[in-house]
Amino acid sequence: MRLERVFAVHVRRLAECPPLGSLAGIFLYCQELIDEQSAGVLADSPLLGNLVSLELCHMGPAGVVKLLQSPHLTRLRRLELLGNGLRNRDALALLDSMPHLDHLTELCLTGNFFGDVVLQALANEPRLANLISLRFVQTPTITDTGIIALAASPYLANLTTLHLDHARITEEGARALLLSPYLGNVTYLRGPAQSESVTKATKDALRDRFGSSL
Repeated sequence: MRLERVFAVHVRRLAECPPLGSLAGIFLYCQELIDEQSAGVLADSPLLGNLVSLELCHMGPAGVVKLLQSPHLTRLRRLELLGNGLRNRDALALLDSMPHLDHLTELCLTGNFFGDVVLQALANEPRLANLISLRFVQTPTITDTGIIALAASPYLANLTTLHLDHARITEEGARALLLSPYLGNVTYLRGPAQSESVTKATKDALRDRFGSSL
């Protein structure tokens, strides 16, 4: 279900809306930053228990972190956080406090403001071992440092999709992806081919390994 023009009052009301309990997926497009208290009301709702997919857009850091701390998101597999203004501290707080992180198979983090420290934390998080899709879009603060950490992570060995659009990838980061012993399942890799700092030879080698999705 897609809900647009969402305000804090709607988030609070949603917590008591019986149809929520039958939904497998929901998209919340917020028209204002959702305060921690309002997000907490929804986080406390057992009606979240059947959600498999959750997309949060423009909710803001406080609301996102509070909602994802919910103990009721036991079936959540797919999480997209779009333009929520998340910074390093917010993403790290989620990694520390999200109780069902180990259930996720798809994670998309688009249009936020974090960088390499978050990728390094993701790479060192064993509870993410079930991820098959990891997408960073419109995140130009990501550099080779974070990408090298991802490439060296044994916990990301199940990835089939790795999306690094707008990351500042150079030859060093691209070759780390190319030579990674843990990315053998990846069939969709996006990012290195768009970089002018990666040689044609390396781009060709990446295509040979990961396919034409580059």
